[in-house]
Amino acid sequence: MIIGIDARMYGAEQTGIGNYIRNLTNYLFTFDKKNQYFIFLLEPEFSSYIPPSPLVTKVKVKAAWYTFAEQFLLIRDLKQYPIDLMHFPHFNAPVFYRQKYILTIHDITQKYFPGLNFTATLRKQAYTLVFNHNINYAKRLISVSHYTKNDILKNFSVNPEKIKVIYEGINACFGEIDQEKATAALKNKYNLNKPFILYVGVLREHKNVVGLIYAFNLLLKRYHLDFKLVLVGNPDPRYPKIQETIKELGLNKKIVQVGFVPEKELVLFYRLASILVLPSFREGFGFTPLEAMASSTPVASSKSTSLPEVLGNAACYFDPYNVSEMAAVILKILTNYELKKKLIIRGQKRVKLFSWGKCAKETLDLYNEVLYE
Repeated sequence: MIIGIDARMYGAEQTGIGNYIRNLTNYLFTFDKKNQYFIFLLEPEFSSYIPPSPLVTKVKVKAAWYTFAEQFLLIRDLKQYPIDLMHFPHFNAPVFYRQKYILTIHDITQKYFPGLNFTATLRKQAYTLVFNHNINYAKRLISVSHYTKNDILKNFSVNPEKIKVIYEGINACFGEIDQEKATAALKNKYNLNKPFILYVGVLREHKNVVGLIYAFNLLLKRYHLDFKLVLVGNPDPRYPKIQETIKELGLNKKIVQVGFVPEKELVLFYRLASILVLPSFREGFGFTPLEAMASSTPVASSKSTSLPEVLGNAACYFDPYNVSEMAAVILKILTNYELKKKLIIRGQKRVKLFSWGKCAKETLDLYNEVLYE
């Protein structure tokens, strides 16, 4: 059979979904020696991508995601190939695509947090229209957690039997032993001369980074903690509240903003951090706390949405809307050696439940189920 994969979000800088596509295809193309694949890519990833076998053909497309071109021009590109099954790794399949396809749904955050500018209402309406149409037209839906599956069922009318929960994995590099020279170089590069609290992720409203900054301010002022806060992730000009809060609280010298970092550096940040904090209001799965756990770094996490399901007893939880509680949980981990040790041991055990190899095998089983039904 011939399977197509929409890999327009392929690439490290696309973080979550790009990470999913990259790892899923790496393992999928290793396991599957039977089916033929067409992988659809944008530049610059198209030019740099090397198909791993003769069964994989790369195709260059020009329609970026969340555009009118995605809805019309992408269909033209897909129709040039005799695809038996298409896999869209996000909700945004073209609504007029009429061939057999599968969707992966990572979360429905855009329904709750459509954005802050004047186009937010229009964007929310478009999202609801496309999402509702596509989940009903798709032959199957992959949900990355049971929470996300239940969230879909609560907000949209869809047959629950269509939804298959397939957990994502984590990259092996996060469990590798760090190098002393590399960590020393990282400290010098970013002036990390004090122990630090780490946040990794996009800097958008639903991630609650503003809440984390207020909690960090409490740790400094109320508890006199001599730490820095490191934010890893590209600044987003659409969400200026983060920068405004840092300036308002006078924390410019205490907060280190490093932007996007490649995976090799990210491994070192996890290794050096005293704790990872994930303060999100909404998460469909949660890569970063698992990556921290694999790196022997304890985790303080929001207790909202999918996070308790994914992290289990390997994290300490707080209410993301309660800044004082967030600060208290962070402080408890940082000052309680036995708790910190216990979380590290539990975390190393927890991450073994999540494997990209398992994710790829279960996805391939679903492909075959749909292809031969």
